[in-house]
Amino acid sequence: MKYVGFLSGKIKVLPEDFLVKEHLRFQPTKNSQNPYFLYVLKKSQWNTLDAIIKIAKQNQLKLKEIQYAGIKDRYGITYQHITSKTPLQWNKESQKKIELELIGKVPNPINAKDILYNEFLITIRNIQEKELPIIEKNAQAIQEQGVINYYDNQRFHSFHKDFGLPLLYALTGDDEKFFYYYLTNTLYHESKEAKDRKYQIRKHWGDWGKCKAISKTTTEKNVFEFLSKHPSKFERCFSFLPKKELELQYSIFQAYVWNQTISLLLKEKLPKNEQVYMKTKMGDLLFVPKLPSLEFTHFPLIHPHYLEDKTYKNHFDLVLNEMEHRYFNSHFVKWDWKRKLNDQYFALKKRKIYIKPQNWEILSIQNDEIYKNKKKLVLKFFLDSGVYATMVLKRLLLRTKQ
Repeated sequence: MKYVGFLSGKIKVLPEDFLVKEHLRFQPTKNSQNPYFLYVLKKSQWNTLDAIIKIAKQNQLKLKEIQYAGIKDRYGITYQHITSKTPLQWNKESQKKIELELIGKVPNPINAKDILYNEFLITIRNIQEKELPIIEKNAQAIQEQGVINYYDNQRFHSFHKDFGLPLLYALTGDDEKFFYYYLTNTLYHESKEAKDRKYQIRKHWGDWGKCKAISKTTTEKNVFEFLSKHPSKFERCFSFLPKKELELQYSIFQAYVWNQTISLLLKEKLPKNEQVYMKTKMGDLLFVPKLPSLEFTHFPLIHPHYLEDKTYKNHFDLVLNEMEHRYFNSHFVKWDWKRKLNDQYFALKKRKIYIKPQNWEILSIQNDEIYKNKKKLVLKFFLDSGVYATMVLKRLLLRTKQ
């Protein structure tokens, strides 16, 4: 199996090197009759959900009382829109990397359909001058052919190479394993205190009183408080998880299956000697310079509706069989595709297989003030909501023959 190589360029060296702005399909008004306050949330080094949890806590609101349209990258400076029926107060002194600006009022809560596009302003550093012609060639290919629309690594924070995704176990009837992996999986950006606490919870799993004493987050405390009184009643513990977090778990599972399915579709269309793969934390994905023609322009996210459609079922089955073998060592796994957790469920939608950035522009190529004798490149482009700019950048920095 051949793997792609990448040029020496670095992204996200500084927060201001990765700037993202959300653009709406409408203009907010000052109409006081509209029930929802519309804010721009500016953040740096925070993911969207954690930032909103922080804002909700400061305003003594439930998480569901603040709405947002999408999740923005932790690394960089991002601008996105949020709504609330309650005017939000924010003390910047409590967290200077989060800012809120009221820009108007709207009749409905914000959702993904309200986003026209995301604007990216990105600085790539540490570029060798001799690699600039390759980048220029790659930029032309991106504009002509587009890029494979994979979900990128930041989507899969709950993925673990040994157990996969927590939702995998909820869908196959093992709720205890869901909570074990969900509550104890450590993330690389977490503090040492959080990682140590999760290690202790793993160590004492099953001793619910001890786990409760170790707990710090509201979710941990609620789950272990309940289990200390009702051991093994894991199904009822889903009510203690934020609905947005459960919605995200479904979305992560769908993204994982979509990536693997598209990689297989591409593999079917390419001779073996043209197949080149990219290593990711979730496994290898086909990532070729020249994109083959496919019978689909869009492909659905896994959902019972599409699992019953013979057009897509065989493609999904190949990925599910691989997951069954990898995580259960069996092909006789019983999936509960209609299971809802705290009223959350799979989204019913399709996703473009190839995407083309719009308004692509290389703004400058200059000497890099951080990396000696290297160049930095500044570029700007627009992407549809839900498309990962980092996949575009990987294609731009793909090491190809001139």
